[in-house]
Amino acid sequence: MKRREERGPRYSAGVLFFFLILSSGVRGADLSHQAKEKLVQEAETLFTGGRFEESRTKWNAALAGGASRAEARRWRPEVGRTYEAEGNYQKALATYQESFDLDPKNVDRLVDLARLYDAVEMDDQAIRYYVEAHGRDRSRRDVSLALARLYKEAGRLAEALELAQGAVHAEPRDYSSQELLAEIEEARGDLAGAAQRRETVLSMHPSGAGFMILGRLWAKQGAFEQADAAFARAEGAGGESFEPLFERAVLAWCQEDPARAQRSTDQIFWPTRLFSRGVLERF
Repeated sequence: MKRREERGPRYSAGVLFFFLILSSGVRGADLSHQAKEKLVQEAETLFTGGRFEESRTKWNAALAGGASRAEARRWRPEVGRTYEAEGNYQKALATYQESFDLDPKNVDRLVDLARLYDAVEMDDQAIRYYVEAHGRDRSRRDVSLALARLYKEAGRLAEALELAQGAVHAEPRDYSSQELLAEIEEARGDLAGAAQRRETVLSMHPSGAGFMILGRLWAKQGAFEQADAAFARAEGAGGESFEPLFERAVLAWCQEDPARAQRSTDQIFWPTRLFSRGVLERF
């Protein structure tokens, strides 16, 4: 925002009239629908551009401009969104609570509160609001997945599994829900199921980090060939990390194949190949 230029001691009659209007207590009640919509459009543009304080000023101006109850229900949460984007969670929570009070039947208002409590790690409150939102609208996959994640973190794995399975059934091609379900399966000790799930995730969204997770899952089960194949795919995914090579060296050593293990360590320490010679023999 540009700094306002300082004025001299003399003001035009128009400027004096403007300040008299403000001081008289006349609010934006005279704003037309068109004027309020213009403020809303400007607020949305400013928000998209990351200018959250200026966006909030526009939203508040529209609200103060004689907003109807229906308009207040739509616009008040946007003020909270600007605070949330700034990381001012205290004011965001207060504003979202006001928004909920204005529109208590709207599931989105419950989700706003749940999301903020989740962000500040007040898990019990977050779960309470997500549970209420889920009870009102079981088709909301975002609510199901958020609640499943919180349940997993709280160790409530059976409830987490049920919610995640429902989300996956509703949208099987969503890799994020498949990934969460794999994490829950692993937490429950179903390593084989988690590994197969990871394979499904990686078929949709291949990544070096994902193949590393898969390789370690196979290795935990003693499935060294599958683990080595996963680490090889992680290596092929690119990047400068030596993790896949190290894991492959460890696997080769576990399989009593020191020559293959040495080849991996040679690659890790290249071009200082002499340093790598005999590294594993010292273990």
